[in-house]
Amino acid sequence: MGSLWWCTALLLAAPTDEARLIGQWGLGGQPFLVLSAKGQGTMDGEPMRWSVVSGKLVLSDGEESEQVAYRLEGDRLTLDLEGTALTLERLGKADASPKPSSPPTSPNPSPSQEPLAQLLVSSPWCSFSYSNGTTRTSRVLFLPDGTWSVGANRETQWSGQNGSLYGQNSSGGAGRWAVKGGQLLMSAPPETPELTPVATTVTKNSNGYPIVTADGKEYSQCQ
Repeated sequence: MGSLWWCTALLLAAPTDEARLIGQWGLGGQPFLVLSAKGQGTMDGEPMRWSVVSGKLVLSDGEESEQVAYRLEGDRLTLDLEGTALTLERLGKADASPKPSSPPTSPNPSPSQEPLAQLLVSSPWCSFSYSNGTTRTSRVLFLPDGTWSVGANRETQWSGQNGSLYGQNSSGGAGRWAVKGGQLLMSAPPETPELTPVATTVTKNSNGYPIVTADGKEYSQCQ
């Protein structure tokens, strides 16, 4: 399955105790990895076998095997993807422990309570575009405390018969964010002081890595 299998396998790593790994793990609220008993499972719907060896999750399609570092904390499975942390959330879990008398859906949930939020806080997110000699880049960071910040840079290089032009400027911004019912909400004072819905979709690129599209702009995980 070549490099595609290798990249996809990195997204499916897991924790220490094999018994605790058994279950269904999701990315952005969608099923992504199923680890069943006796080392059987599926990855993106494809059958495979799995085991834990020397603290790493070993995945095999019958022809090739890959090892991925992981960390398991409760119902969150964090995978080490070449230095970038990606967090999956256990799906369909039965919670038998008693809950406080608070309502099941908090009016102001912590961002980390939602699958989309788990993905957003897993790493910084970067965008890149180039048009007519102008390169635009931005890096957005979502923090678990419900705040976000962005750094953006624009660089223009142009040459013509009358000379050349070079210009560069940087900008930044910050605000608050939350995810409610799978919907991303963000504020950006002073223009947008209140949390406002942002049209957001999550897809995967050809290597299986997540791509977040927010208000028509694509972002990928970065350092």
